[in-house]
Amino acid sequence: MRRVDNREVRREQGRWPARFAWLRAGLYLLFLTVAVMGGLWLNGEGGIWIRLLLTEPMAALSTSGAVSPPPSEGSTASTSQPEASLSSEPETSPPSATKPPEEEKPFTFAWMSDTQLYSESWPQIFRRMTGWLAENREKENIQMLFHTGDVVNNRNSEAQWNNAVEAMSLLDGLPYLIATGNHDVGTPTGDYSRFSPRFGANVPPGGETWEEGKGQ
Repeated sequence: MRRVDNREVRREQGRWPARFAWLRAGLYLLFLTVAVMGGLWLNGEGGIWIRLLLTEPMAALSTSGAVSPPPSEGSTASTSQPEASLSSEPETSPPSATKPPEEEKPFTFAWMSDTQLYSESWPQIFRRMTGWLAENREKENIQMLFHTGDVVNNRNSEAQWNNAVEAMSLLDGLPYLIATGNHDVGTPTGDYSRFSPRFGANVPPGGETWEEGKGQ
């Protein structure tokens, strides 16, 4: 059996710490070199590439899924966001080529009938009726008045015809048509001799008379 010299063992054991010290020093220098080179690379093109991957992953990836190459020197990394408009005015759509039709204003047709007792006994009421139509013509957009007969109670009374003419004259140009009643022309004869001279010549705009007002 070989005898082991303790001094030799101690010398061998002393060499290992020295070897590990050199290994640690070499690894430290390698790490330091990688850190310095990596820092320079991150501040240069590599840094732009890394930041692009972190902030704009969609812009850094191509349609095939590959990583886009970093931009060349002097160029700036583009983004997919649209440029902001410098104008503070809101965007408006172009005006329509066709103008929308204007809303038509409602209109009114006035109607009265059997005023014979007013012509006979209360002509002031007849005048108030036609005066109101004239005063409210524009407000109510009254286009025409229709009188459906019996303007007077007795066609042979000159006073009643005068009262009726005075009341109807207050319409102040409002067009009107009168359909004569039996008190105005009589039946079955149909005598228009008193009606036509007073109302038969009334011609509404765009209209005409027939046989001295019989067409009304």
